[in-house]
Amino acid sequence: MVRTIVTIPEEDKKWADQYSKTHHQSFAETVRLALKKLRRSQKNDTYRAVLQKAYGLWAYRKGDAVDYVNKLRSEWK
Repeated sequence: MVRTIVTIPEEDKKWADQYSKTHHQSFAETVRLALKKLRRSQKNDTYRAVLQKAYGLWAYRKGDAVDYVNKLRSEWK
C-alpha cells in the first residue's frame, strides 16, 4: 500500500471520523472503501453510458436482429 496526505474540509473529516467510529473501522479504511466504491460506480457509469448510446439502434430497422446477424454471418463463408 502507498501512504498519502490528503487535504479535506474539516466538516468532511468530522463526518468520516464519526462514520468510522460507528462502523468500527479506521479512518484510513473508510477512505479505502470510499475510493473502492467510487471506482466501481465509475465502471458502472461507463457501461451505462454505452448502453444509453446504443439504446434504440434497432428501432427503425425492418426485420429482427437474429435475421440480420445470420445474413452477416452468411457473408463470411
